[in-house]
Amino acid sequence: ASPSFEWSQTLPAADLALRYFLQCFGYGLLGTLTGLLIRHTALATLVYIAYVFLVELIVRWLLYVTIWKHKSVFFLPDSVLEKLVPPPLPQTAEELMSQQTFLASFSPLETWLSIFFYLTLFAGLIWRRFRRADF
Repeated sequence: ASPSFEWSQTLPAADLALRYFLQCFGYGLLGTLTGLLIRHTALATLVYIAYVFLVELIVRWLLYVTIWKHKSVFFLPDSVLEKLVPPPLPQTAEELMSQQTFLASFSPLETWLSIFFYLTLFAGLIWRRFRRADF
């Protein structure tokens, strides 16, 4: 098992605002990209919600359980973004989650590199869509 990840290792305690901003910015970019690609508001919203709550979870489980038991399976966009500011959980839920072997923890370098990779990728795809679009 990999060691537990502590954000205090990378930045001081005041970094919570920066991490929250990056998380919101990433979710916003992913939602904007979905909206630009689909161009129908209701359908784009449903696809975004389905991706965040269902598709990525199913893909992650299928890849991890059936094909490849490696922690790189957990570097999907939503998984990486949710690592920035994890939801506040009661103590018992945290204990249960820490006992699960399928929850891979990332090193600080892996986390920051993957976050900036996805932010750059989403922003680049949005920029490309705007350049090629004929609105």
